[in-house]
Amino acid sequence: MEKRVTQKTIAEEAGCSIMTVSLALRDDPRVNADTRERIRSIAVRLGYQPDPLLSALNHYRDQRKLRMPSAIAVLSTRFEQRFWRENSSARKMMTGMRTRCDELGYTLDMLVVDRRMTRDERIEAIIHNRGIRGMIVGPVALEKRYLEFKWSDLSAVAIGGSLDDAPIPAVLPDYWRDTLLALDKTRELTSGPIGMLLTDEADQHSRGQWAGAFLHWQANQTEQLIAPSFVEKKPTGKWLERYLRKRKPAAVLYRHAELPAAVIRLPRRLRDSVLWVALNRSEHAPAHFPGIVQGREQMGRLLVELIHRGLLDAASSRSLTGVRHFVPGEWVNPA
Repeated sequence: MEKRVTQKTIAEEAGCSIMTVSLALRDDPRVNADTRERIRSIAVRLGYQPDPLLSALNHYRDQRKLRMPSAIAVLSTRFEQRFWRENSSARKMMTGMRTRCDELGYTLDMLVVDRRMTRDERIEAIIHNRGIRGMIVGPVALEKRYLEFKWSDLSAVAIGGSLDDAPIPAVLPDYWRDTLLALDKTRELTSGPIGMLLTDEADQHSRGQWAGAFLHWQANQTEQLIAPSFVEKKPTGKWLERYLRKRKPAAVLYRHAELPAAVIRLPRRLRDSVLWVALNRSEHAPAHFPGIVQGREQMGRLLVELIHRGLLDAASSRSLTGVRHFVPGEWVNPA
């Protein structure tokens, strides 16, 4: 006997949730038009026939205007609002979050809190009243690094090291793997010594993984080592010139937003004798510099996916507690 095609069958074929299929088949505007059309096409191809009893139940629910809460909120402070608007990496992450929310049938809100807040029952009331079921935390500049929310009531996930002690999973760039990839690709372009320039802030941000991966990689090399150097926030051209003449690197991996401006001030012959490689190739990196493009859009999608898994299965949500999910970047060489 031929197996009946159900909404679950369509969801598995479309790679989305059963709720999204249900909404799409009812032409609900909470699912974007392209996704609705794709799901309806799959339903026709598979020969889906709606169950009349379920259709009657859905009609009854619609008449009563019942709506399953389906909002995901990005927790932020007013201090970070500019970050989400102007930072290209943040915009890419937001694009990934919105795209995956559309595919799964969620709405995405921004929940702005006071940076001095650690526990606020009024905020918890807002979460409840908005129907927020999932929380994406950070990055947030709070005076305390722990929010005293009832995390068990939410499916929550943090961006990077947004919170130190909250019992929730986190999604962050794979700094270690990205550094090893950059070093391998740089070695293909030059056989000379490779150096690294970081700020203390950048090293702390990666929790030492950029410098650690660099030292791990160099331990297996035969040429003389150039240890990672830590640079002040605004390096001068003179400081950089002294570094290059003393260390004599053929290539330099860097994570410093201000470094390209200092590179431009170098004597041309000295500047062009070095291959400059960006560990985070963003709007700060000159267009001709090779480097790593972090998977920010993929991070955004994964953040929503983890929220979704937690909402579908409470047991799955508990198993994700404290787990870190690393998203690798890609090598880009404009040359």
